[in-house]
Amino acid sequence: MINTIVVNDFTGGLNLRADAFQLADNESPDMQNVDVDPRGGFSSRGGIVEYSTAAVGGASAGAFTPRRLFPWDGAAKQLMVAANDKVFWTADGTVSASIATTDNPYGASFAPWAVGANSFVYITCGHGYSARKWNGTATTTLTDSGTGAWQDSYASPTGTHMPRANLVASHLDRLWVADTKENTTVYPNRIRWSHPSIAESWREDDYIDVVGGGSGITAIVPFGDQLLIFKKRAVFALLGYDEETFQLVPLTTEIGAVNAQCVAATEQAVFFFSWPDGLFVFNGTGFTDLFVPLRPLLQTGEITETSMAGVYVSFCDRRVFVSLPVGVDPTDIETYNQAGVTYDSASTKHGGNTRASTPTATFVWDSTIREGGSWTKYVTGDGYGLGPAVDFIQSSGARVPVAAHVYQPALLKIDQEGVHTDTFRGTTYTFDAYYVTRWQDVQNTSAKKFWRRPEMVVRQLGHNTTIDVDVYHNWNRSTADRTFSIQLDARDIGGGYDSWAMPDLGSDLAKGNNLGLANSVQLKISSPGSDPWGVNAITFKFNPRRVRV
Repeated sequence: MINTIVVNDFTGGLNLRADAFQLADNESPDMQNVDVDPRGGFSSRGGIVEYSTAAVGGASAGAFTPRRLFPWDGAAKQLMVAANDKVFWTADGTVSASIATTDNPYGASFAPWAVGANSFVYITCGHGYSARKWNGTATTTLTDSGTGAWQDSYASPTGTHMPRANLVASHLDRLWVADTKENTTVYPNRIRWSHPSIAESWREDDYIDVVGGGSGITAIVPFGDQLLIFKKRAVFALLGYDEETFQLVPLTTEIGAVNAQCVAATEQAVFFFSWPDGLFVFNGTGFTDLFVPLRPLLQTGEITETSMAGVYVSFCDRRVFVSLPVGVDPTDIETYNQAGVTYDSASTKHGGNTRASTPTATFVWDSTIREGGSWTKYVTGDGYGLGPAVDFIQSSGARVPVAAHVYQPALLKIDQEGVHTDTFRGTTYTFDAYYVTRWQDVQNTSAKKFWRRPEMVVRQLGHNTTIDVDVYHNWNRSTADRTFSIQLDARDIGGGYDSWAMPDLGSDLAKGNNLGLANSVQLKISSPGSDPWGVNAITFKFNPRRVRV
């Protein structure tokens, strides 16, 4: 008698925390460059292609460090780019020359502003440079606020002033800055606000010094009727509508944001990375830990405090992108006995390879997959994670999800439908996409089973496709015990079709080879080429064998 196990729900996503005996039926211990469908299946992600056709800022590979992307829907639809110590902009993929310089280690900060028919972007450039105002074609350098340069009169304010600062935001009817430099003194815990509706007039007494949570405000984020103020170990909400009603309310003194590039806001929530805690979300009433399935990355030392400059949190394409420096640097080729390399020292990985300091993987959290959300992982074809990412609305009205590469001086269009390779800086890469199933043991670990030919419901995507399957036995992932391939011929609609989207071409039922005699089996499903592929269901077949006493 042949027994079957049908698996058609993969919405649990990636779970690095659970061991072989604790994974849920719909979870995976390892997956890369695949997307999980809310209805249950999984498929290879779309390609990543270059948006900028020339090197950003003329930088060379390895000498490019993106910090922030800011989509501006103002006088012109432009994407502001903070990278290295410069500020650039682009509208159509052609990146400008530098329009500002900053000494902020996490890049310039941006805030939109509109006055009548005119709109601007205010840019804070750190403690060493005056703030700038950008109107879409030119920058204006603002006068530093300080002694003799305050606008204390609300009745007759005049000025083209702004404090030097590391952070800026627009909230209510005012412009806000934090981590300021006034005259020659730095105030890392100070937040200031401008006159009502006047961004370039600032009163000397309009400030609050935020104590607690460590030294230094790391981010300020408008969220509804409150301004969230982040420190490394605290989050505060500034409430009120004017200088008479402003009040500071502590929300937590246990978690915070490590830096400004580790915070992403949406209309419903604010996501942030806290060290050594992981990713949290604030929804206006409380905090939720989203990092539970990925916590071993912290517990095993894959990420250290010294690598926080290589962590990015972004919200793009209705998903949260968390880029982390895990494993070894893709450019590192050291061996354990190389001169000057200490085997397994605290600063190296096994084999003598140095730890990554730039993102090598982007973990993607999708709240729509299931209740509580679901994780997967992206890696570019050249072995890196993504830098900051945003949705940019072009002048044509088209939405383009854009991210920065963290090694190549390029802006990228991510997850492009109909594209199945990665291309940037003139080079095309195939990327490794795979999904590893949980172990199947029929809840009987001691009994061996003869595992027959599995059946897969494979998505028809209009391409000839080869799917490779590695088979592992008895909870041992070190070496595949068997391998086989499934060939799938393309299917098309006779006579073509007239539609704004590719039609559903259905699925095919494909059979694999016998999986062998084992207590448990696990499959790694992948594709060796650049064609799309996907799986909607897997049926495991087996004959139980008697347990000898």
